[in-house]
Amino acid sequence: MATIRKRGSSWQVQVRREGFPPVTKTFSTRADVAEWARDKERQIDRAELPTTIRDFKGMTVADLLKKYEHEITPKKRGAKFERSRLRQLLSHSIANAGLHHLSGELVSRYRDERLKAVKPASVRRELVVLRRVFEVARTEWNVPIRINPVHQIKLASDSKPRERRLEEGGQ
Repeated sequence: MATIRKRGSSWQVQVRREGFPPVTKTFSTRADVAEWARDKERQIDRAELPTTIRDFKGMTVADLLKKYEHEITPKKRGAKFERSRLRQLLSHSIANAGLHHLSGELVSRYRDERLKAVKPASVRRELVVLRRVFEVARTEWNVPIRINPVHQIKLASDSKPRERRLEEGGQ
């Protein structure tokens, strides 16, 4: 519920919900206060705001990658290959990025740097793993990431498949 009060010539609103930090803002008109309060309450109800900003700011991409490697990867058939891709992501500077600074630009920088070192198909496989890590964090671990940053960029194109033809008399 929002608390609205008049402070001098301006209006102040504070929105409080259990499990969320209080949010406060000051406006010049009461109508603006009421609209902003409804908007913030709607965002909280839709889980668009982080639950605890302090915890969220302390988390890095490396934290998510390590948790994914320990909890999800061992259950997969291709665990060996996925583990090597996770190790590559962990060794890159993207792993040190805080989740509150997560953006498509950060991921595109990673993609561009990796394209200088390896083929596009390898970068695509790494980004697919990174995309899955963020999806699991959002849906299963309740990490307050609103938008998966890998969805905001264009993945590196896959290499063209080989064309194989059998020749007469050949084996």
